[in-house]
Amino acid sequence: MRRTVGVILLLFPFIVKSEVKVAVVDADRVVNESIKGKRAKEALQKLFNSKKTELQKKQKEIQQLRNKIATTSASLSEEAREKLEKELEDALIEFKRMQDDATRELKKKEGELLGEIEQEVLGIIDRIGKEKGLTLIFNKFASGLVFADPKIDITDEVISRYNSYVSAQSKR
Repeated sequence: MRRTVGVILLLFPFIVKSEVKVAVVDADRVVNESIKGKRAKEALQKLFNSKKTELQKKQKEIQQLRNKIATTSASLSEEAREKLEKELEDALIEFKRMQDDATRELKKKEGELLGEIEQEVLGIIDRIGKEKGLTLIFNKFASGLVFADPKIDITDEVISRYNSYVSAQSKR
């Protein structure tokens, strides 16, 4: 056992000196600059705007109820005032539910769209890695990396190939 460890320790510098080719890719740039990534961002923004409009409409209803209660509560019977307050409470509950539903729907849609992009891009990154004989490819900033020489950044190539792939898929 000691002899095996000794041999490994003697060979370690030679193992480490074997050529290790490393590259980095900026996944955020791929999403933000690729054709499909831009489409996904637009679709998410459209969905967000739609949900925002619905929520603003509900907020307006709530504000109108609040104003009605504030201006008429003195002249209303206790039963009528309680009915308005119940309406306001129900509207607030519905608003909260609408917010939660909107958040859930946006996250789900984002997961679907970006998950599909991620799977397609990973295939392209894998091909580039094999073609270039790369040993390791890091997600530039998600991996904890704080610096990488721009010479090892393959982001532009990934975006270019991904855009070609997306264009070819849309022609089918």
